[in-house]
Amino acid sequence: MNAPKQLRVRGSGLLLLGLLAALPAQAGGERIFDDGFDPCCQIGGAVAGTTGSGLVLHLAAGSISEDRSISHDGLYRFAASVPNGTAYTVSIDSQPNGQSCGLANASGSMGNSDIDNVDVSCAATPALIWDQGNWGDLWQ
Repeated sequence: MNAPKQLRVRGSGLLLLGLLAALPAQAGGERIFDDGFDPCCQIGGAVAGTTGSGLVLHLAAGSISEDRSISHDGLYRFAASVPNGTAYTVSIDSQPNGQSCGLANASGSMGNSDIDNVDVSCAATPALIWDQGNWGDLWQ
């Protein structure tokens, strides 16, 4: 009967490193640690209705404080990784010129995956017409 072969590592352990390199990479950017030890996740969403620059969003999450300038419609994401279980709030620091913006889903608690639904929608700020003491056609 043949005895089972044994693997012996000698020297610097390059064989072990070679075996680890041959393992498949973890797919899809999934977290390795689910206990909050490894902050992995970011906060973002979609912006709609902007017509220019001037929109600045602010993220407050634990000790994280980050501003994000937005100059066009589309997807955005804050750069900071927020640890699992951390409460967060996104607010608008400045509005685009001539526009007013609002937020949806602007606060919560970080889970173990990215948050992609803190959405911003902007619209033109209505102008009031003041005509020598009269409200003009807006009053009718």
